[in-house]
Amino acid sequence: MTHVFQKYYLQVISLVLISCFSAEVLAQNHRKTIRIHSLANFPFSTNDSIYEITPVYKKYAYDTTQEIAYTSKHVATKDMLENFSVGTYLFSLSKPNHLPETKLPLHIIHDEIYQIVYTKNTGYLGHLEELLNIPFVLSPEFLSEYGHQTDLRVATDCAELAIYGKRKQGMKVPYCGLRGITKYMQKTSVIKKGIILHFGHQVSVLYEDRGIPNVIDGDDLLIHAYKLKAEIIPLKETNLHNTPYITYQWKQ
Repeated sequence: MTHVFQKYYLQVISLVLISCFSAEVLAQNHRKTIRIHSLANFPFSTNDSIYEITPVYKKYAYDTTQEIAYTSKHVATKDMLENFSVGTYLFSLSKPNHLPETKLPLHIIHDEIYQIVYTKNTGYLGHLEELLNIPFVLSPEFLSEYGHQTDLRVATDCAELAIYGKRKQGMKVPYCGLRGITKYMQKTSVIKKGIILHFGHQVSVLYEDRGIPNVIDGDDLLIHAYKLKAEIIPLKETNLHNTPYITYQWKQ
């Protein structure tokens, strides 16, 4: 009985230690992602000298087999914040010695790099803003030990960007691509923020109805991942303008 009890006791202690270690790792990773909704909450002082790490975007997207390249530049915090817009950014307080080409999240694998997520909207569109500046990859993948590249705000494609926002709202929808996404949506004729424009080869989300009210036109803003990266852009500035599409809304 004593031997059995000791064995059981050691197993329990081991599980506790593993759990504590895992929780600590998760907490560390979480601390390295800083979310802000106002530039007043920017985590670095305007007197700080920092380095911004940005992806090297590919003209026609990365494919899933390719590593993402990064570059860094020294920036003056005060000057940078004057033109700072919503999205996800990587910063370091010291010049990175080496930035590898990688599929992995730099802010987790590098101690000195932090991920800053800046959003203004709330709800679905606010969650989509989190992916702005993220490189366009066909298709983002699940990384063992880390999670899905889109959940990590490392890489996304058009369908996964639209899906990300609903997952953040608690909807049980997998990352399932252009075809799979329609299973979770229904056609709609109502033109409003957050509806999906499905062009067949591309999925975009209506960010703002700027032109003729209740009509999709070139002045309307889309939020999507297309060609280079996730961005907000007028429809007329894309080659999707005048391309046939179907409008969808998410099922409740």
